[in-house]
Amino acid sequence: MQFVYRAFLFALLAVAIPLIIHLFHFRRFRKVYFSDVSFLRQLSGGKRLATRFIAGLGVPYGNSQTLPYLKQFNIGGSNSIRAFHPRSLGPGTYQSPDSLQGRFNIHQTGEVKLEFSLEYRFDITRIFKGAFFVDAGNIWRLDEDEKTPGGEFRWDSFYKQIAIGAGTGLRIDASIFVLRFDFAFPLALPWDTGSFFQPIEPFKKDWRRQNLIFNLGIGYPF
Repeated sequence: MQFVYRAFLFALLAVAIPLIIHLFHFRRFRKVYFSDVSFLRQLSGGKRLATRFIAGLGVPYGNSQTLPYLKQFNIGGSNSIRAFHPRSLGPGTYQSPDSLQGRFNIHQTGEVKLEFSLEYRFDITRIFKGAFFVDAGNIWRLDEDEKTPGGEFRWDSFYKQIAIGAGTGLRIDASIFVLRFDFAFPLALPWDTGSFFQPIEPFKKDWRRQNLIFNLGIGYPF
């Protein structure tokens, strides 16, 4: 293959190479998981107790003021806090507008993440398994952002902003794959400044419509 305008190609490379170097230099950050551990304890009668704890921090430095978007933390969904839709929780006390409830909101990310899950698993039959679980956690920003008011991490208040959800699940464990059905509902909402725990009214249609979250997953959540 021959280039007719070689001078144009060389000029393009001369402009592109410094730009690429600059971009790599600009996006400088460090993302550290202080903890990302899971434990599975076997109990009697085919019962198991599974736990997971995640603590993470992402810090931009140098010329970068924020983490690259794909490196930021998010929370919620079938492998996270199952009482909330994927990427619909946080940061901090920020609540997504009604127009975006249950939808993808690009601003719901952060540089700090805490998450804890406890799951009690038991056998129903050889293939069908059941579970009861509790998930808790949230994400925060290191600095206040006007797009997500209330999202900044503060030592004196972060513990009041922990979201809590609970639920039950059915798993089809066919050895070569696991199909998971989880139903969950929120127990504590970070943005609710009233009572800490939410009322549980499963026999009311409005409560079920507003609170019950269905998650379909492949494999165990952790």
